[in-house]
Amino acid sequence: MAKEAEELPEVDELVVATVKSTSRYGGYLQLEDYPCEAFIHISAISSRWIRKVTDVLRVGQKIVVKVLRVDPRAKSVDVSLKDAPPSDRRRVLREWKKNIRGEKILNTYAERSGTEFDVLEERLSKLLSKHSTVYDALERIVIEPEELEDTGFGEEGKTFYDFLAKRIKPRKFVHEGLVEVNFLNRGGIYRVKEGLRKVEEDAQARGLEVKVTSVGAPRYLVKMSSYKPEMIRRHSEDILKKAIKNIKSMGGRASLISKEEKVEA
Repeated sequence: MAKEAEELPEVDELVVATVKSTSRYGGYLQLEDYPCEAFIHISAISSRWIRKVTDVLRVGQKIVVKVLRVDPRAKSVDVSLKDAPPSDRRRVLREWKKNIRGEKILNTYAERSGTEFDVLEERLSKLLSKHSTVYDALERIVIEPEELEDTGFGEEGKTFYDFLAKRIKPRKFVHEGLVEVNFLNRGGIYRVKEGLRKVEEDAQARGLEVKVTSVGAPRYLVKMSSYKPEMIRRHSEDILKKAIKNIKSMGGRASLISKEEKVEA
C-alpha cells in the first residue's frame, strides 16, 4: 500500500524507484511507495567502473535500491543500487508488482460493488498482515474460502469470492519423483501396485494431491502437488524415501532415478 504523504523511507530499507532523469554525476529517482525523490550518485550505481550513468540507468526504468541517508527536514534521500543484493532486488520488485496487481483487483471490486477501498482494506487487515503482498492474501482466499469468515464480509463474502476466483488462478507447487520398482518373485505386479498405493495414501494423509503414473515399467512417476510450497518442501522428499523403504521391506527393489520441482499456473 502507498505510504502517507509525510512518510519517508528508513535507512537500509530496500525500495522500488523509477528513474526520472540522469546527469554526469548520478540520477534522480521517484520512489514508488513514498511521496519523494531520491538521488543516486554514480559511485553507488555499480561495483564495477562505469563510464557514464546511462551505461546502467535509463529514464523510466524500474529499479530496487537501498536507502543510504535520509534528511527529514529537506525530505532528501540518497540511495545505492550496488549495495542492494541482486537476489533481494528481484524479491522486492516481484513483491511490489504483486502488490500493484492485488490493489488493482481490490480497486475494481470497490468500483463495481460501491464499497470504499478503505473499507475493503479494513475488512482484510488481519489477512493482509499474514502475507507479504496484497495479491498473496487474495490468492489465499481463493485457495481457502474459509479465510473470509473472519473478515466481516458477511453475506457479501460469496460475491467477493466469486469475483476473486474469476481473476486469480492459484499456482500449484509440484514435486515429481521418478522411481524404479521391481519385484522378481511371482505376483510382482500386484506388489508393485500395493507399494504405489501406499505412496498415494501417505501423500494424501499429509494433505498433498498425488498422482502415480507408469512411464514404462518398471518406472513410475510420482507427482505430488499443493498450493502451499511449505507443504511440498516439508513432505515430498520424506514420502519418496519412505516409499522406497516400504517397497524394499516388501521384498522388492526400488530406487529414485530423478526428481524435479516446478510451479504450475
